Amino acid sequence: MLDNLPEETTQLLIDLCTSFEPLTLESDEPVSASLTKQPSGSGSYFSYLVNRPAVIIPETPTPPSPSIKTVKQDSTSRRDSVHDTSRPSTPPSGPTSSLPTVLPPPPRVKRLSPRIYFAHFVDHLAQFVVFLETVALRRWGQTVDDQAVPVSELPAAEDALGQEVDKLDQIAVWNTLLELYLTLPGQGQDKSTLEEGAQRDKALRLLKSEALPYDTIHALILCSSHGYTEGLVLLWERMGMYEDVLRFWMDKDKEGKSPGASAQVVSHLKRYGRDHPHLYPLVLRFLTSTSELLARHQEDVKDTVQHIDEEGILPPLGVIQILSRNGVASLGLIKEWLMRRIKESRGVIQSVSSLVF
Repeated sequence: MLDNLPEETTQLLIDLCTSFEPLTLESDEPVSASLTKQPSGSGSYFSYLVNRPAVIIPETPTPPSPSIKTVKQDSTSRRDSVHDTSRPSTPPSGPTSSLPTVLPPPPRVKRLSPRIYFAHFVDHLAQFVVFLETVALRRWGQTVDDQAVPVSELPAAEDALGQEVDKLDQIAVWNTLLELYLTLPGQGQDKSTLEEGAQRDKALRLLKSEALPYDTIHALILCSSHGYTEGLVLLWERMGMYEDVLRFWMDKDKEGKSPGASAQVVSHLKRYGRDHPHLYPLVLRFLTSTSELLARHQEDVKDTVQHIDEEGILPPLGVIQILSRNGVASLGLIKEWLMRRIKESRGVIQSVSSLVF
């Protein structure tokens, strides 16, 4: 069906997964009643359903009107048992005392899980994206855009088990969408750079969202295996793995394939360092690891040493040990800072000596 009628079949599967009402044909007849008829060549896509049992509703004959004899017998039996409370009373029959029959409401149609249709879209990835995005919007009001349906307008699950299953469906849908956003442009299709950028933009908005449910570990594996650096760094930040972010850019610099990697290290240090001071010694070691890095980041090294000193992250001797460990950085690089520290130390010594003597 997806091969011959991709759009119609996709819409059918969307309706099956999102509608609470019985599906109807174009003639507004219930699907179950229409399936008992022979499909015509011009029918809608519902006529292509197979292996679905036909539902035939038998006609219920109208009961005959009671005779006079029956009414008299019924009246006599009620007089004889006027004090009998073991049997419920029967409302009298007749045109003047008949009560309307209240029928129970029909049970609400249970929506199907979208996961059961995933395998059918293996060779139809574009339609798969349409199916998943539409189901997420119509069923849960979820989207990577800012056009979500308010939750109050959506029907809630009826029980705890239904809510749990529904939550698993949501995670499965968004996990799959993230994978499609990252892989669809690379499937050998004729995709332009603009279209590929749009897919990656959707993936980033998905990862940034705090409302969309997805598995974080699954997302990490996808971003890592497909080289999606922006998403990978975002997930590490969300998980509090700030040192991993810095080491990632340090490794990129060592590979020599990312010219701006060392600048990213300094940028992320300024972003995380104030709340995570232990990152400053790590970056100081990195910036003084090679002559090339030191030549590009002399001012950054001075600022890092200054911050370490002001915040008391390391004692002066610890800073000197880092700078002199490999002969790359000379003490002349931090001459001003070192002279200031020596003067401060002399002042402290003189003050203590005057108090003692």
